[in-house]
Amino acid sequence: ENEARAQGAAMRSRALDARNGIAASVREHAALLRDDVRRVRVCESTLIPQAEAAFDSVLASYSSGRATVAELLGAQRELLALRDHRFAAQADYGTHLAQLQSVVGRPVSLTDPDGGNDDQ
Repeated sequence: ENEARAQGAAMRSRALDARNGIAASVREHAALLRDDVRRVRVCESTLIPQAEAAFDSVLASYSSGRATVAELLGAQRELLALRDHRFAAQADYGTHLAQLQSVVGRPVSLTDPDGGNDDQ
């Protein structure tokens, strides 16, 4: 009887450990997804538009002879780097969503804080 109680307690302990591990993993992946969404939004709403405006300005200056090819290429390089950063954040989002779905064992539908759907 004591052995049965001990086995039962051990099983409950293992089940609780597993549940806690899954909950921690869900929290971790949810935090990663929130960060990915934030990175994409910052790129799309602020960084890329600023880089596009800077590129357009340098292009206009270059067209009128007030900027060098190096300045034009530098502005273009910055714009492309920010677009690459956005694509990397979008790829990270997909990876982290797949990892979260693996942890919970089923598809996950996420809603952003504005009430829209974050699934891409």
